[in-house]
Amino acid sequence: MAAAKLLLTSILVSALLSTLTTPGRLTKLTLDPVSSSDGRNSDTWRHKYAPARAMTVEEIKDVIDRFGYGAKVLYKAGADGMQLHA
Repeated sequence: MAAAKLLLTSILVSALLSTLTTPGRLTKLTLDPVSSSDGRNSDTWRHKYAPARAMTVEEIKDVIDRFGYGAKVLYKAGADGMQLHA
């Protein structure tokens, strides 16, 4: 009985958190990486990255809209919070 009560208490105090992110310049060579500015990210032993191009104003507005949509979906789903990586 004590274990069931502890489990129930743990479930009741759990929070639903989510992270919204965009890969930016950390995109594989086969894609078209975009970032806040032109440039190349350092390659690692596992991954090779293509040079990123600067985002256009329209692309920046689109990303902002998408983050807003994601936040709205999380809010409607009852999320307790979110972390934004941009």
